Amino acid sequence: MRFKEYHKILGVVFAAAVLGAVIGYGFFYLFEQPAAAAMEKFKVLQGFFGIREFEPAMSIVYVSAVIFLGNLFSTFGYFGLGWLKASLPMGFITGFFLSVFLFTGTIRHGIAIPIDVYVLVTVEAIYRVMALSLGEFFQKNKTRNKRLVWGVSITIGILFLFGVLYELFSLYV
Repeated sequence: MRFKEYHKILGVVFAAAVLGAVIGYGFFYLFEQPAAAAMEKFKVLQGFFGIREFEPAMSIVYVSAVIFLGNLFSTFGYFGLGWLKASLPMGFITGFFLSVFLFTGTIRHGIAIPIDVYVLVTVEAIYRVMALSLGEFFQKNKTRNKRLVWGVSITIGILFLFGVLYELFSLYV
C-alpha cells in the first residue's frame, strides 16, 4: 500500500516538474535575451561558492570534487525540501529553471544543445524529483516501509553516480 502512496507523490511532483519545464520553455521563447542575460548573472553566485566555469586545463580532482559534492548537497537539499513538504513547488521550480538554463545555453555558448547534455539533465532531474518525493514520503510515513525507502534510496544513488560519472566522461573524453 505504501508503494502506491510513494508513486502518487512521485507522479504529482514529476507532473509539476514537467509543467514547470513547459512554462520555462515558454518563458525562454518569449524572453530569449533577458533570460540569457539573467543566466549570465548566476556566474556571480557560482563565484561565491568558489566554482569556476570549466576549462580543459582544470585539475580532474577539483572538477570531480565540485561535481560530486555539488550534486550530493543538492540531492540532500531536495530530500530535505521534500521532507518539509515543499515537493510540489520545488518540482515546478526545478522544471522551470532546468528548462531555462538548458535553452539559454544555446544563446550563451552559440551552439546547439548536445544530446549528452539532454541525457545528463534528464538523469539529474529524475533523481532530484525522486529525492523530493522520498523526502515527503519519509516525512509522512517515517520508516514504516523500509524496503521502499532503501529501494528508492539505492535507485537515487545509482542515478546520482551515473550522472556524476557521465558528466565527468562528457568533460574529459
